[in-house]
Amino acid sequence: MTTLIDSIKNNTYKSNTLNFVDTHYIKELCEALKTNNSIISIDLSNNNIKDEGMIYLSEVLKVNKYITSLNLCYNNIKKEGIIYLSEVLKVNDYITSLDLSCNFLKKEEMKILCEALKINESITSLNLNSNEIEEDEIRYLSEALKINESITSLNLSSNDIKEEGIKYLSEALKINKCITYLNLCSNSITEGIIYLSDALKVNKSITSLNLRGNSIKEGIKYLSEALKVNESINYLNLSYNDINNVGIKNLCEALKYNNYINFIDLSYNNIQNEGIIYLSEALKYNNCITDLILNENNIQEKGIKYLSEVLKTNSSITYLNLSDNNIKKEGVKYLSKVLKTNSSITSLDLSINNIKEEEIKYLSETLKTNSSITSLNLSFNFLKEKGIKYLNEALKVNESITYLNLYENEINEEGIKYLSEVLKNNNSITSLNLCQNYINEKGLEYLSNALQANTTLTELYYISFY
Repeated sequence: MTTLIDSIKNNTYKSNTLNFVDTHYIKELCEALKTNNSIISIDLSNNNIKDEGMIYLSEVLKVNKYITSLNLCYNNIKKEGIIYLSEVLKVNDYITSLDLSCNFLKKEEMKILCEALKINESITSLNLNSNEIEEDEIRYLSEALKINESITSLNLSSNDIKEEGIKYLSEALKINKCITYLNLCSNSITEGIIYLSDALKVNKSITSLNLRGNSIKEGIKYLSEALKVNESINYLNLSYNDINNVGIKNLCEALKYNNYINFIDLSYNNIQNEGIIYLSEALKYNNCITDLILNENNIQEKGIKYLSEVLKTNSSITYLNLSDNNIKKEGVKYLSKVLKTNSSITSLDLSINNIKEEEIKYLSETLKTNSSITSLNLSFNFLKEKGIKYLNEALKVNESITYLNLYENEINEEGIKYLSEVLKNNNSITSLNLCQNYINEKGLEYLSNALQANTTLTELYYISFY
């Protein structure tokens, strides 16, 4: 440890990023950092430096003009430590990224910090994830955000903001013109979505919005009204919100008009087949969405049929995630048929879909002619040697797939033999995941022989059940 600290002090430390994990040397580290002019990013997370450590660190930040990124996650920092840090933030104009997540900041700490944020003009990224922030704390922050003109990225995930807290924050967002990234994941917002939606009707800066896990449910209708007029959001995460079919109908009406969202995550919402009908109808009009995440929605053959019909003409979607939907034989058949003509999808996730020999046969026939898919995820299915044989026939002629994920199937020695034969001549696959299959010593021998001939594979994962 002494050698490390000496190298920091003498500017011989060879990286501009420091990850430090020994609280016993925090005082010595801080002394060394006073003279260092090369380290710009410091990660002190999980060190339990407490208020005493913040005294030493604050002294550093008063004189060091090179540190721009500071991670203080999980350090049990309380009122006294926040006081020292806040005094520094009032004068320090070098730190741009500050992570105070998981410090369980209470009302007094947040009040002190937010007073500093009213003055600070350098911080652009602020992470307050998992701090048990409630109504009073968010009120202080909201007042600061009405004044602050530097913060562009704000992470408030996994707090306890709820309806009243969102009301305060929404008032600030009507005024604030700087925040582009807002993470409100897991905050029990529920009815508070009404206030946030009103703010989004006038807010023109937020481009990325994460509302994952907030039990929005029927409240999606208010957000949908906002999305009809909002022209800034291009990334929207609505996963784990129990939106269901009624909610998705409202959202899809908005998507017919919205031409700005290109990434939308609707996973874990129990949308089912009826919801996919609404979504498919919206995708006939929408030509902006490029990334569509639909995993774990109980979409079955009927839903895939409707979606496949749309994919015949939709040319905007490049990433399609249908993981964990139990689409079965007919669903794979519908999808495989449309992928023979669809030339926009480049990344396809069909993991956890109970895909077996017959299903992979349809998909493999498509891959013989499809030249657009570069990333294919078939992990957590039930592919055995016969299924791999079908897939290999496709891979002998397919020249587009660069990433292939076969994690946790039932591929044994014979399956690896087929796959290895392909790898000897395939010139496109650069990343292959074979972890959690049944690769024995003979299977490894087949792989080894293939790798001697293969010239393109750069990443291979093969940790086995054996």
